[in-house]
Amino acid sequence: MKRILAAICALTMLAATLSGCSAPPAASTSGGNSAPPAQSPAPAGPVTIRLYGLNAAWSAVMDQAAADYNRETGNTLEVEIAGDDYSAVLAARFNSNQAPDIFELANSDILAWADRLADVSGCKFSEALYDSAKSSAYVDGVCYGMPCGISAGGFVYNKDLFDQAGITKLPKTLDELEETCIQLQQAGIQPFGEAWKEWGYLAQLFGYAFLYEDDTRVLADRLNSGGMQLADLAHIGDFFRLYDMTLDYGLGEQSIGYGVYDQVADFAAGKMAMIKQGTWLEALLLATNPELKIGIFAAPLTDNPADTKLPIGTAGALVNKESPVAEQAKEFLDWFYGHIQTYLVDGLQLAVPYSGTDNSKLGMLNNDMFAYMERGEVFDTLGFDYWPAGYLYDIATPLQAYAAGAATAEATLAELQNLYNSRVNSVG
Repeated sequence: MKRILAAICALTMLAATLSGCSAPPAASTSGGNSAPPAQSPAPAGPVTIRLYGLNAAWSAVMDQAAADYNRETGNTLEVEIAGDDYSAVLAARFNSNQAPDIFELANSDILAWADRLADVSGCKFSEALYDSAKSSAYVDGVCYGMPCGISAGGFVYNKDLFDQAGITKLPKTLDELEETCIQLQQAGIQPFGEAWKEWGYLAQLFGYAFLYEDDTRVLADRLNSGGMQLADLAHIGDFFRLYDMTLDYGLGEQSIGYGVYDQVADFAAGKMAMIKQGTWLEALLLATNPELKIGIFAAPLTDNPADTKLPIGTAGALVNKESPVAEQAKEFLDWFYGHIQTYLVDGLQLAVPYSGTDNSKLGMLNNDMFAYMERGEVFDTLGFDYWPAGYLYDIATPLQAYAAGAATAEATLAELQNLYNSRVNSVG
């Protein structure tokens, strides 16, 4: 359960790569002036590069990559798999001058950490990065990271059940989504089956109210400063309409006690046509039912089809610019990019956002994701990327109370605002 939820709820949505860091460590100080320490002279001869991040699912592949790299270059790559307290440990290591040479960040954290990161714009991988994924690595035109995977969240649907109901067009507006639900019901098929027991899915759904704004980063600044309230979000009412659909055409109040394993089993058995999920779930669904035919479509939040896009998320490997082996660390990233098909695509079945790689064998959901990317119909954030630390978990209680009929939309929104304010004030 923990690994699945991490895959869903981590800011990267890349099979629990990491959970992200809310803020960089304080810069070292001298004489009252904040400044990062000067980089030490690069050593001559073979070097040791320390990489900190990833998760246990990457262990075998990265052990092989390290062995291959060490053999081919004479350098040594030391890989340390991060624990659950990744953010705190990373910050502590920077503050104690024990920072790794390469580490990971979610795309929403790169701006805050930019003064700690080496410019990797000259690396080969930066030239092959898809345009739709560049925001995950670039700040003001400078590339600071190597995205190591990409995934997308939306509504996963059962193609056979859609065919059975005579649905030939995927919904791109709220009205069309409701029409789809009605058509499924008329065919004797339950439209939705949401696992609202899990905070991660609720965070994803509520994140849509943020995605459909013009700029989620600017939006966060305005919310954090008190310049606007959640009630001012242009599509907050549409969010509640979408949430209501998942309840009214799904499990209703029972959804707040319905977990991800229940959902996987029931969806794989054909008991509902749609679930709020993402590309990361395909392997588990097919392991449950190898005959399942599935796709993914973007969740609409307006009645303008042009607004509807698929959220994608990435996380990247970053080079510590203060590292004495920063140049060799950059060279390693290019070396790893040259083997990315072997280690990540073929080895971990992970989609990567680079031209020249073959993602065609990564399954039905990833194929749909890349089709959205090719059409330019994607959001380059997940909606909740810039929420204050901890708010990701807070939203579950008020939204579950709403699903249980214990609170109105207005009362729910007021509580969501109170929780948001509390998180902002706790770090202010």
